[in-house]
Amino acid sequence: MLNKELKEIYDACYEEGQEKFHSHLPLDLIYSEVYKIIKNFLNDKRILDLGCGDGTFLRKYATLEEPKRMVGYDFSETGIKKAKEDPITEGRNIKFDCVDFKELEEKIKNSELSAGGFYDIITSIGVIEHLDEPEKLFYLANFFLKPGGWFILEHPNFLNTRGIVWKILEIFLGAEMSKTDKHALLPDEIFSYIEKYEFECKRIITFDHDRGMYSNMLEDFSKRLKLALDGKVENLETKLQEFFKYLGFVSNERVFPVGAANGAEILWVLGKT
Repeated sequence: MLNKELKEIYDACYEEGQEKFHSHLPLDLIYSEVYKIIKNFLNDKRILDLGCGDGTFLRKYATLEEPKRMVGYDFSETGIKKAKEDPITEGRNIKFDCVDFKELEEKIKNSELSAGGFYDIITSIGVIEHLDEPEKLFYLANFFLKPGGWFILEHPNFLNTRGIVWKILEIFLGAEMSKTDKHALLPDEIFSYIEKYEFECKRIITFDHDRGMYSNMLEDFSKRLKLALDGKVENLETKLQEFFKYLGFVSNERVFPVGAANGAEILWVLGKT
């Protein structure tokens, strides 16, 4: 999928309302988990949200504290327009800019930007899996983050029943988890970026185990599997019924207990040395 096509999808998403578009995602839960990590570190600090969408995180959560400066970057003109028009934006002096990460990278490499090392906290929530080149996010975070600052990265986690199923379908059938997800990122890839850009991994958290392993996983699959496998599998309806019957047995804590690594979402707390 070209960047232009992805941008059109997200423009439509923010026009319609991201809650409706991302109906399978517990967005408030994801945003609140990120907020829990940084809330005691926000006052009098500068925060940048890379891939801010319509600015929900900065408007609803970061504004509960007293940051010195709040900035959000996203490539969706519709999302940024919605963020700017919200009364909270003007009232709390939040700045939102429509920025393409590739263009931003080029400006940095061409020395057109001199604001490196400006932010105390950088967040990026549910963004890296949509990028053509996930490494770009680490490049940008490394440039904008102050020494001693925090880079908070959040994305889907695949070390669970849901993730194993999707990875199998992706490898053998080319099934797509969504129209916009380009990568099923595993920890080894993230660790390689951490090492390359000399971040320090301070903490790793996974959450939303119900969607990774149990009843919400079944609900998530009921919305996704038929669409992902249509035209790829014969007798799909019959096989889906059989598969869901099987999943009904295994999606139980007595079969697969909750573990620290198997939530549906993963959150990385990275420090810049």
